[in-house]
Amino acid sequence: MEVAPVDLTPVDLTRRLAGRVVLVTGAGGGIGRATVARLTAEGAKVAASDLTAPDVPGAALTLELDVTRRAAWDSAIAEVQARLGPLDVLINGAGLAVTKDIEATTAEDLRRSLAVNLEGPFFGLQAGIAAMKARRAPHAAVIVNLASIAGQVAAVPLAAYAAAKAGLVGATRTAAIHCAEAGYPIRVVALCPGFVETAMLEGIAGSLGETEAMLGKLARRQPTGRLGTPEEVAAAVAFLASDDGAAITGEALIADGGFVAR
Repeated sequence: MEVAPVDLTPVDLTRRLAGRVVLVTGAGGGIGRATVARLTAEGAKVAASDLTAPDVPGAALTLELDVTRRAAWDSAIAEVQARLGPLDVLINGAGLAVTKDIEATTAEDLRRSLAVNLEGPFFGLQAGIAAMKARRAPHAAVIVNLASIAGQVAAVPLAAYAAAKAGLVGATRTAAIHCAEAGYPIRVVALCPGFVETAMLEGIAGSLGETEAMLGKLARRQPTGRLGTPEEVAAAVAFLASDDGAAITGEALIADGGFVAR
């Protein structure tokens, strides 16, 4: 039986993120746009970034950020802090998928995937920790890395993507324990969505067959009987970024409608 999405419009979350400064990468995509909307609704001041400054409703600031360039991270965070205030939350959301199995993946495919899906957020971890580690706010700073269930289970048609996302989960755990042991007021977590209704998933489906047919097949494989929505992922991001997630660090939270459990 299909389980319908719930209404995730924030009703009264007591503005869990009121006044907090957030940088979201990959904000031009479906999950990125939903995340900006959700965090803004919860009171955050959100800087939305992508390869070109995205047109994202609700963003307090938009800027260009090529996550694969380490120096660009320092410049972007400096601009965010100059315009909005000290950085409280970083959402590493930029990503891309190459739909090829391990035999078909070229060296260039692998390098491109690792550059965006692993090196980019790794650089973000470095820049974010540097900006946040000396803060004296009453709440911890948070870095949320958008990983994937492809980093948790076999994803045969997404070999390079799966390798990068698995690496990102490892980087998340390592960074979280580093920050905890160093006494930095920073939590680091990963969120692993399953199949979500986005342009990226449509592209993957289209490369494997007829788009609508493949999306339907993927939906039927979910125990819930449907694909996830960007708004559901954004709600999970908001939870992890807020003090409601204060006990969670070094973990990879799976949000996949039960796919991995099956």
